Amino acid sequence: MRLPELEDEQLLRSIGLMRRAMLRDGLMASLAAMTDTDLSMPQVVVLFLLDDMGELSATALAERTGRSVSAMSRLLDQLVRRRMIQRRESDHDRRFKFFAIAEEGRTFLAAFEKQRADAQLAVMKALSPEERAQVMRGMALLAEAAKRRKLSELSEPML
Repeated sequence: MRLPELEDEQLLRSIGLMRRAMLRDGLMASLAAMTDTDLSMPQVVVLFLLDDMGELSATALAERTGRSVSAMSRLLDQLVRRRMIQRRESDHDRRFKFFAIAEEGRTFLAAFEKQRADAQLAVMKALSPEERAQVMRGMALLAEAAKRRKLSELSEPML
């Protein structure tokens, strides 16, 4: 086995162990956040996409999430009714609709992310100060890699 493949395998194992250790608490916190608002996981994913990428069409959201356009339209209608997102018609063709996250959706995401972060911080309390510093450096690197990936995704054409 080549070195990069071995490193990838070790990294995947480490990520898997870390996620498994934090999965229970993280899922419980996520479930609690979603129970309060009765949102589904696909609805939460759409909120994150709109928050990250800005205004998108139903077609673009359907493509990003692997759902049909009709299923996505129903999901978006539910989020509009709940005031989590806003809908606007295209300036050029009223048949086309665009969606953006609303303040209510941002408020939900902030609470959702805080609950998940609190669960992760609880796990990190078992680390020494030196170990926490190492994790913080690793998280900063991952955040930078995620930012680069997001910029790459944003350069892809959207409908």
